[in-house]
Amino acid sequence: MPRLIDFQDPEESTRWRPINDDVMDGVSESEMRAESGVSVFTGKLSLDHGGGFASVRREPQDYRLAGRAGLQVEVRGDGRRYQLRLHTHQLFDGAAYRAVFQPPAGEWQCIALPWGVFEPVFRGRVLEDAPPLDPEDIQQVGLLIADRRAGPFRLEIAGLEPLDDADQAAESDARPLAADSVATSDAPMNQGTPSSGRRLRLVYDGACPICRRYVRWQRIRREVGELELIDARQDSEARRELSAQGIDLDQGFALQIGDRWYHGGDALHRLTLLSTRSGVFNRLMYHLFASPQRTDHLYPWLKACRNGLLRMLGISPIGNLRRPK
Repeated sequence: MPRLIDFQDPEESTRWRPINDDVMDGVSESEMRAESGVSVFTGKLSLDHGGGFASVRREPQDYRLAGRAGLQVEVRGDGRRYQLRLHTHQLFDGAAYRAVFQPPAGEWQCIALPWGVFEPVFRGRVLEDAPPLDPEDIQQVGLLIADRRAGPFRLEIAGLEPLDDADQAAESDARPLAADSVATSDAPMNQGTPSSGRRLRLVYDGACPICRRYVRWQRIRREVGELELIDARQDSEARRELSAQGIDLDQGFALQIGDRWYHGGDALHRLTLLSTRSGVFNRLMYHLFASPQRTDHLYPWLKACRNGLLRMLGISPIGNLRRPK
């Protein structure tokens, strides 16, 4: 079977670049290097300064894997847990589809990874509303370690091959880890999309024409639950709770997921991840605000437009933090 990536090629290691937790002030180290006829993903994982992950990513390439059943990696590990990550145009920058595997130390194994085991993630958090992996759209391959164990790591890789059918998966030496066995310690605390049954409330400015249209056109995925809409200009238990927390509703709407409130741009980003992509409006919202970085850049402009419109219309601020006279 032809290899998708031949890690026995001595030049292969030059096509990979490290992406480590130094992007968030961590000090982990990693590299891909050629050694004894294979490529080696190696380095040192550190938990200092809030870090805890190390990775390498291959240069982009169109792999065109439609019609294949998955991927198979030939590896020899050190007993630690690793992730194979696939990057596509389906997800925003920084997100990827991951499959987790844990080969025993010192043993060469072929591990089958059917497409169904790859789950969409961003910073360790599963993206519930992301589409299934499209094999035809795979643009980049990466490897990552984030098992919360400080110290050196070493994963030898001989090859990465496409699986032609399910029978090949059954013949492999090992299976990927089940999704519910994967530690999510690389995820930020208290972040995630809600499962059905959690409380979902959106407190918005009912006097703002833009806000009214937004909540009318936005469509939440059915399995997420029912979104309760609350006018911030009316007295309510939600408004009183937000005011007690010092959340200024003139600076943006507030979204409650479970027991936690999100405000402004953070609320907009999270509401976008809970929404469908049916219709032009919802697809546009996803394109603009599924990325937290893009939301951070765009939200101040949105807020300025809203405030300018309210002034033009002579509509007074909500003023939920003003002290009563």
